[in-house]
Amino acid sequence: MIMVKKKVMCRKTRSLGKKIKIGKKLSRFCFCDRELYPYIKKVLLRLPEEVCYGEVLDDLDFEIISFGEYARGAFYPLPNTAKKLVILNESILGLPEFEIIHTIAHEIAHKVIGKGKTGLLEKEAEKLLIAWGFKKESEAVYYYAPILESMGYEMGYEWAKKQKDLSEIEKFYDKWNRGLLRSEGWNAIANIVHPSDVIGILVTEGEISAPPKPGEKYVAFDEILLYLAFIAGIMGFIRKKRKKKK
Repeated sequence: MIMVKKKVMCRKTRSLGKKIKIGKKLSRFCFCDRELYPYIKKVLLRLPEEVCYGEVLDDLDFEIISFGEYARGAFYPLPNTAKKLVILNESILGLPEFEIIHTIAHEIAHKVIGKGKTGLLEKEAEKLLIAWGFKKESEAVYYYAPILESMGYEMGYEWAKKQKDLSEIEKFYDKWNRGLLRSEGWNAIANIVHPSDVIGILVTEGEISAPPKPGEKYVAFDEILLYLAFIAGIMGFIRKKRKKKK
């Protein structure tokens, strides 16, 4: 019995030691909003030690920075050693905790997989998250996303039905349908239907009481996912119209 108790005490001591060590080292991410620190710490405590320290805290080539959703610009005097960045949008602070945790862990997974190189590798990142013990968060996000996408699609479809002229958006349909719509195309669509317009529709429909105020760290949903689904709803309506013409 004494030996078992000693082992339990050792595990507790190691865990406490890790918490203290992480707490001290977190401050090196000084270009990251401090409100994100508790969530980063929670992620780090659950990561394997070689990832927590070797890939994150002790890798001086790596930085975590954040920016405000409504910031027009920001200047970061990053150290010369910084070669790899995880950039977090501070608007995630308004999301459910499981999604904040998932976002941070997911981006760290990309860093580990890609070693700083660009590339999507979404499936690989999620597999790594599950191996690290974030299965619950991964499943929750992938349960939550389809609901949001479904709501956004329906809203976009219903909005499109009420419009007299969709010709400006229809110009982008073929590229959108083939997955060839690049940033220029999305920017052009945003000039016609801006993400803030989608928030306005949510307010009108009573989905949220009011849009976020400038500088306010509040978001009741994943705006980007909702916006993309909204556009998909519009395109779905255009597809139906085209089929009727044939």
